[in-house]
Amino acid sequence: MNVNTPGRQLLFSTVRLDNVTASGAVSTGTGFILLADLENGRMCPLLVTNKHVVAHAARLSAHFIVRKPDIDEPNLGQGAEVALPPNGYFGHPNPRVDIAVVPLASVLQQFGAQLFMRALPLSLLATEVANLYVDAIEEITFIGYPNGHRDPKHLTPIVRRGITATPLDLDMGGDPAFLVDGSVFG
Repeated sequence: MNVNTPGRQLLFSTVRLDNVTASGAVSTGTGFILLADLENGRMCPLLVTNKHVVAHAARLSAHFIVRKPDIDEPNLGQGAEVALPPNGYFGHPNPRVDIAVVPLASVLQQFGAQLFMRALPLSLLATEVANLYVDAIEEITFIGYPNGHRDPKHLTPIVRRGITATPLDLDMGGDPAFLVDGSVFG
């Protein structure tokens, strides 16, 4: 598969996450790979997900698609399960904001050449809603692994669409949040 369009690249910016708790309960979620610039000119790869996806993990793993040997293309259907430190995440300090970040530098140092992925630059994300023009009703695209689902042959994520259900610039119920109308389940 030639990954030469933004849409195709987005398919490889997500990974499926598996969380196994001490009691043996298993849950799945989605994380996306973000590349942040550090002050010294270096790049810091991060996995962004929800706190509830990584919380209470005794074992946490990310599922990547393997890179084809000697070429920068995905080897569709060939996956790699990579262990992540169960407590190696940083949650947003506000308990009502369900966001967590897992540093990936050590994972990529160990497995990077074997994994096929596309990291999104931090500059693509809106950091302040006040400086962003977003209308009250906008289309939204979801890319991920709802209830662990993915294309079983190619191991690629599921793509779905929805719309904003409340304006982004109005904090929902006083929290820095908004509602969406779309098939987000998990």
